Amino acid sequence: RPGPSKAPPRWTRLQLRGVAPSPRAGHAFTSHGSRVVLHGGHGDDGWISKRSVYYDDVTVIDRETGRWRKLSASLESSSTETPAPRAFHTLTKVNDALLMLGGFDGERAMNDAWWLHIGEEDDAKGSPGGVGTGTGTGTGTGTP
Repeated sequence: RPGPSKAPPRWTRLQLRGVAPSPRAGHAFTSHGSRVVLHGGHGDDGWISKRSVYYDDVTVIDRETGRWRKLSASLESSSTETPAPRAFHTLTKVNDALLMLGGFDGERAMNDAWWLHIGEEDDAKGSPGGVGTGTGTGTGTGTP
């Protein structure tokens, strides 16, 4: 009976195809089926201006093809309300949806909650589960 592997941990740099999202920090990142989903984050707008930017984009890594794919176009064209740009928030898989909670928009802490539904065809729909900002708790309830 073989024992546990004694190989030391090691890093492997990924060589992903497609257009990667802009450099950022404070983004949310979680696994969803064959994809890994990235949302939001904080970056700067160029090396001269250093203007602070908060993102609201959704990008996935398709683990089967090793390709970045931006989903924001389908979110922007949807008729539903979408969350404000933010960083330092959570994104957690719950059943077949992703639950986003809180964050920071550069001026204040946020306490809103949103469901993100990503279909098999890369369509994504966001829906509020509680809308509000500040330091209190969310005001609505929602289910995936």
